[in-house]
Amino acid sequence: MWNIYSKYNMIGTNINQQSIQISFENETTLDPMKVLQYCGVKPGMNLADLGCGPNGYFAIPMAKMTGPGSKVYAIDIIKSSLESLKSKADLVGLSNIITIWSNLEKVGAANVPRGTIEMCFIVNTLYQSNQHREILVETASLLKPNGKIVIIDWDKNTGGGGPLEYQRASKDDLKKLASELSLKPIKEFMASKYHFGLILDKIVS
Repeated sequence: MWNIYSKYNMIGTNINQQSIQISFENETTLDPMKVLQYCGVKPGMNLADLGCGPNGYFAIPMAKMTGPGSKVYAIDIIKSSLESLKSKADLVGLSNIITIWSNLEKVGAANVPRGTIEMCFIVNTLYQSNQHREILVETASLLKPNGKIVIIDWDKNTGGGGPLEYQRASKDDLKKLASELSLKPIKEFMASKYHFGLILDKIVS
């Protein structure tokens, strides 16, 4: 099996020690399979892709990596995107993707069993909204105790042809907001040359 850790230089992981995890900073595009493996996705896990989009860019690799018996909840507000994703999943024989129509900005709206997900991914979604608190509250409610939220979004001051600078989410603001919501930032990394990655742990009191 290909070992992701042999290719990329790993420098620190503990945010409390003021260190940054460097992994894919030279990649010009996101590589979902590498990122998922790096984040600790394993067979049998139940995952969620919030703001999944029509192509299943992360949802389909999630479903392949977790395998039969797992569940990947693909959540989006655009019904046509969900229909497109479902067609793509059926085409490649993936039966573990469950499409969910919901507004991530409305807490409690997603028809997903609460407290059942091991890891939720929010990829290239937060720059499209200014209601980050509501999105994080909704996402956290889906997690099992000590479940993880992985945020990947366009980093500021990196260019890359993505959204305008003012639209991009501030990683520091997200870390501050997460702490207010009992979500502990445990790791940050560069998911590509243009994307930051932030992993949050759901704190159980």
